[in-house]
Amino acid sequence: MRFMRAADIGIDRLELLEEDHPSPPAGKLPPGAVRVHLELGLPLGSLPQAQKLLRVLAWHKRVDSSEEVALDIGDESDGTQKLFEFSGGWLRALEWGATLLVDELDRSLHPHMTRFLVGLFHSRKNEKNAQLVFTTHDTTLLDTELLRRDQIWFVEKDKQGSSSLYSLLEYSPRKDEALERGYLKGRYGAIPFIGSYGD
Repeated sequence: MRFMRAADIGIDRLELLEEDHPSPPAGKLPPGAVRVHLELGLPLGSLPQAQKLLRVLAWHKRVDSSEEVALDIGDESDGTQKLFEFSGGWLRALEWGATLLVDELDRSLHPHMTRFLVGLFHSRKNEKNAQLVFTTHDTTLLDTELLRRDQIWFVEKDKQGSSSLYSLLEYSPRKDEALERGYLKGRYGAIPFIGSYGD
């Protein structure tokens, strides 16, 4: 909850309700439900993993009264749902010093939220030297106040559809260089080949 409150998304508390449901069709869950795998701490193969079906409620306090309103987590915005899904892995990586891999970190998140998440790995909360490896299209993260120059890598697709990975350091950028502007102007490559529409 501290993580969710720090993100300032308006959720006052979360409630988990264990509910009995008939088995949903394969791969489907009832609205607002999440599947939780409980690791029992026993040797592998000794017991199957227990599964419970939980409904997650997000409680919001009204500003003009003490009344609370509950929403299924599935009724929250895509960004809030993504943040909720992230929170466990994010906090566990920071707590254990693990490496966290995230594809398209910025999907459904405001740029300030993305900066908040990345910034946690450069904060005092990262006492165990956890690492974050992520892909993004958010060019506002090309900022030396957030990332070191050696932490920024690009993926460029050639005309045959093959991708290559290379470091920003190959371009020897100055310490004070405006990386976002340089990238958008094509200085470092890794920009899409966009043709004209309808010609």
